[in-house]
Amino acid sequence: MEIENRIKSIIQNTSVKVSFHWGMDRVNDALEGSDGETRFSLTMDLFNLWLERSDETKNVFWEILGREERGMDVFFSLTTDGRQLRVWFEKPEPRRARPEHVDSMGRGLLFEVKGAPQAVKHYLQGLLRIKHLEATYLDNGVIFYG
Repeated sequence: MEIENRIKSIIQNTSVKVSFHWGMDRVNDALEGSDGETRFSLTMDLFNLWLERSDETKNVFWEILGREERGMDVFFSLTTDGRQLRVWFEKPEPRRARPEHVDSMGRGLLFEVKGAPQAVKHYLQGLLRIKHLEATYLDNGVIFYG
């Protein structure tokens, strides 16, 4: 339990930015205005909601879903330095997979987590508890989960 408390302390005292894409302003405002533990919990709840595909999913993620059904596959990328975790809703063909940045020019990007490596790793572990994905290591150290 001591380690879990230390992790919570790191999360609370480390600046972590979680941002959803595609005009999810009210979600981003809520995340930005919350403390570390609440931000983590809300992010995990939103990810669960994305996977559920319920009526509530359509209401919350309207900007992303629109009238189309988007891919159910999820895919994560983690940079070599551990400072950027990206969650994709369709398996993109990243235009760039550099050690410090993975980019698809916005295509298929659901949200990203940026911050200190320990804090980003905590988010990754939380996401992997919800949706187990296998890791693939690129030669430059970037890790894809899918």
